Amino acid sequence: MKASLVILALVGLTLASCGDPGALAAEDAYPTRLVLSDDHPGSGFHPATGYGQTGVSPIYDGLLRPEPGEQGRLPHFAPALAAQLPTHNADATEWTVQLKKDIQFTDGTALDSSDVVASYRTAQDISAGSEVASSYEAITSIEAPDAHTVVFRLAFPLSEFSDRLTYPITPSEKQGLVELNADPVGTGAYKFSERRGDDTIFTANPKYWGGEVPIKELVITATGDDSARAQRVINGDFHGAVIPSLHATKYLDNAKVRVDVAKGADWRAISLPATKELRDPRVRCALNIGTNRQALIDGPFAGYGSAAATPIPDFYGAAHNPEATFEFDANKANALLDEAGLHRGADGTRFSLELYYPGQDSGRRDLAVQFAAQMRELGISVEPKAGTWDDITPRMTEIAVVLGGGEMPYDVSMSAYNQLHTRTLTTSPYDNPGNYGSPELDALVDSARGQVDVTTRDSLWRAAQEKYVANPSLIMVGTVDHVYLSRPNSWVKPDLMLEPHIHGATWGPWWNLAEWKR
Repeated sequence: MKASLVILALVGLTLASCGDPGALAAEDAYPTRLVLSDDHPGSGFHPATGYGQTGVSPIYDGLLRPEPGEQGRLPHFAPALAAQLPTHNADATEWTVQLKKDIQFTDGTALDSSDVVASYRTAQDISAGSEVASSYEAITSIEAPDAHTVVFRLAFPLSEFSDRLTYPITPSEKQGLVELNADPVGTGAYKFSERRGDDTIFTANPKYWGGEVPIKELVITATGDDSARAQRVINGDFHGAVIPSLHATKYLDNAKVRVDVAKGADWRAISLPATKELRDPRVRCALNIGTNRQALIDGPFAGYGSAAATPIPDFYGAAHNPEATFEFDANKANALLDEAGLHRGADGTRFSLELYYPGQDSGRRDLAVQFAAQMRELGISVEPKAGTWDDITPRMTEIAVVLGGGEMPYDVSMSAYNQLHTRTLTTSPYDNPGNYGSPELDALVDSARGQVDVTTRDSLWRAAQEKYVANPSLIMVGTVDHVYLSRPNSWVKPDLMLEPHIHGATWGPWWNLAEWKR
């Protein structure tokens, strides 16, 4: 794509068509009912499945919520259900949160500290079906000394605990997985109304603590076909939709729609399994050096994204180490493979590797195919294969996988710790499946995670990246941006957010409908 478009995508700016919003019918300039389309039906509303855990949801609130920071940079946190920002003790092992008063759930019950305690205990409870327990394993106890105070005690110092305080709060009496998936109850700007076929309908919450919301009804519908979803926005059937980045350039000059690009903290990487060829760090370094990351962003994602060599990209500011990188050099990569004793056979192949991707994800499929073509230049036979997560997950230690991540990216430790650290009993099967690393690197990331002084913490993360590039655990490709198509209207909207891996029709320009202004 044109260089100017790439630059705009990288900084997360809005790309608008030349259409005149004033040409819309008067009743369309400020619609109070929105119909938005996602690429697949939602899997449920329970926070313990990951829904809303970054603090962005039409129906839930956390203690804190993210607010856009400088474009393309991390958001900052603001109180949501908390009365003010939390306080902590000297070593950040005890965090105290005061709650707002007179807040009601959509079922009419009042919020108090027992609801916060119950919600976080559910998040930690694997036996109750929690899929996010590892994110909250640092919490050893949650206490409610009174109706509007909550105290979190941690197993180790954790200076960036605020990222964990966006978890959605639900009534203590309604914590069941089936119950909340079918009939979610929260304190958000909207309340769940019904599911009708592929449509999920939300209506404005009259009890919302933030006041009256301008959009009175929100309909999220599922449309699997990417082209059909975009065309229905153009036709006026939908007000907006999420679209693949490869489709974006087709609509930039269409006067009927606008294209918004949200900077993503949504990373893509190739996992490295525990195979005999990959045990040598020189081989893993060679694969990293032989990967043309920018080409993998420009091809499968049409340039909407940013190349990154480590799990700590540049939007982490001073924690990012720009010197810890893998400059693309196929000749150097080939020399390293020779040095490691992996010589080409008669057919030019050094070794083979299966590379799986989830079959429904066209972006990861294209990434797998182009990565395989790059590896052929190194004499490595990579065979892309589609699969389901049920097939892939049990084999993570023996196959390579195109991974996506960044579910909770708003602090370094949540995003990078498990990728940089060797495996523990609670490590996800998707994090460092080859168990690569060193005691020295583990010590650095442990120290960084617990360091309260920001300057010292950032220097420790930079040192960890320097160690990592000599002994990498995966092939980080970069982060991808998220693209949204919409019918223009005259509402004044909040700035776009740096978006996590989980996104869709409740993100993009619609992430905070309660704050739309005339």
